[in-house]
Amino acid sequence: MVYFGGFYVVLVVFIAASVVLSRLISRMNTTPPEILPLSPNRVTRKEILEAYERVKKSPIDVRKFIPPATGRRYIIVGGSGLVGGWIAQHLLMRGEKPAAIRIVDVKPNIRPDVKDRVAFIKTDITDAAAVKSAFSSPWPSDIAGQPLTVFHSAAIINSFERAEDLMGPVFKVNVNGTANVIEAAKEAKASILISTSSSSIALVNAEYFAEPFARWPKNLIQVIDNADPPKPVSEMKHYEYCGNYAKSKHLGETLVLQADNKSGGFRTGSIRPGHAIYGHGVEDNSSVTWQYLNRAGAPSWITNYVQNLVNAQNVSIAHLLFEFKLVDPSPKKDLGGRAYCVVDPKGPIVYVDLYQMLTTLSKTPINFPYVPAFPMLCVAHLVEVYATIQRRYATFLPPLSGDIKNLQPALFQMCTKHIAFNDKAAREDLGYKGPIASIDGIAEDVYVWNRNFEAKSAAEKKQATQNIEEAKPVVPVPLPTVR
Repeated sequence: MVYFGGFYVVLVVFIAASVVLSRLISRMNTTPPEILPLSPNRVTRKEILEAYERVKKSPIDVRKFIPPATGRRYIIVGGSGLVGGWIAQHLLMRGEKPAAIRIVDVKPNIRPDVKDRVAFIKTDITDAAAVKSAFSSPWPSDIAGQPLTVFHSAAIINSFERAEDLMGPVFKVNVNGTANVIEAAKEAKASILISTSSSSIALVNAEYFAEPFARWPKNLIQVIDNADPPKPVSEMKHYEYCGNYAKSKHLGETLVLQADNKSGGFRTGSIRPGHAIYGHGVEDNSSVTWQYLNRAGAPSWITNYVQNLVNAQNVSIAHLLFEFKLVDPSPKKDLGGRAYCVVDPKGPIVYVDLYQMLTTLSKTPINFPYVPAFPMLCVAHLVEVYATIQRRYATFLPPLSGDIKNLQPALFQMCTKHIAFNDKAAREDLGYKGPIASIDGIAEDVYVWNRNFEAKSAAEKKQATQNIEEAKPVVPVPLPTVR
């Protein structure tokens, strides 16, 4: 009798646990109908192919969206990256003198339209003296007296760590490095400094394990105006951030905004790209499209998630619009010391739209096998436990490396949510009108990828043919017999 009683207890517990687990899995695998009005239509194959042919026939021209040239001097910190590179290219595109543009970065710009035209000074922004030296390097005499604008887009992007004892590297670059840029800009008599922030500073942690019978996990759906943080940085606890990266960007942005000094002639502001940035022009994992194409896809548990994308050119144009407003301020509204979120027009997408476009258009193999989110979240916690034990108590164990080190809970707090940002403030105050919608921007990225792939394949084929020809044995030609 005792045996059967114990059996029934175990059975009831097993059934209850199964029901709870099933519910937890289901909530993360379903797209809430509450968020779908912001992204009601899935992209069709016909629309995908039409977009590809459109950009293939006529590449996207953003020139009419770029404010006119100012004749100022420009320092672009992080100007070899995705956003910074487009800022440099857009400045040249609108007619700024190449000699008036300077890239400050740890690596040179590789863009064909930029690399041989713009000065580059290799600089580690964590070294205050090096930053000041790069900023104070002499300019050509005919432009040395022009006003100076600084764009700061350098950062370490680390979306998988959240432990406070791991803040060191990301803090050193994203916070201390930003402080160094601000001080160098002041010493160089810059009048405008605009930084690239992050919409991740606005995200609130989702509670995936709590209240399993609630309709959705708390904070699974987040619709946020202007990517504004829930609290000032001084009131935020470390655990309230979705990860160390978000905290570092909030701290860095705060430094920039607090440096605004109207009476002192030093105006500042920040642009918050939201949410995932993509774009071509540089082989960089900060572009979600390039990362997927380069990796030939990836297992995905965010197929059903609604989120904004933002094209790097849209982000660049927002920086230039902000600068233009600060150069010629409106008497109605002082915009100095403010931050603005920008996203692609036409609303957020569901990630299945992105995957459908990449698999339809890419001429290289690419695949996105679906895996359920909740089991992966459980694995992520185990990975984090191992990483913590190895780092703090058992350094003799091998540290995590490769893709597995990215599979930690902070990554889920960044991407496994339904997120929609409203960029109304940027549209009203800056006059921002993102010229590139997600479907066209993604199509252009894949077109550029395919074009580069075909050019590389042709070059490799030519080289292989040449190698074969060179490897052929030389057949001696018999000399005529002289009689």
